[in-house]
Amino acid sequence: MGKQTGKRGPRGPAGPRGRPGLKGARGAIGPEGPAGHAASSAKGSDVLEIVETQIDEIHHELDAQMKRLAQMQQQVDELRATVRRLLPSPPTF
Repeated sequence: MGKQTGKRGPRGPAGPRGRPGLKGARGAIGPEGPAGHAASSAKGSDVLEIVETQIDEIHHELDAQMKRLAQMQQQVDELRATVRRLLPSPPTF
């Protein structure tokens, strides 16, 4: 008589990933992309001016965000005060 087996159980977790195989042949070279801005054409003072302008813009945006965060904090504080007034006070012992 042969060995009887039960119902097959659920599939277990995946094992560790195996070693990668060999690399295939290199593909064809694609078409050349559009020409970018030549870095050497900009003078150092021009680059500095661009960077300073970007820093000023970032500073302006951060300032606006900080003001908005302060406004939201004030609104949350007002909401907390309102909720505390509406809730019954806890018993005192």
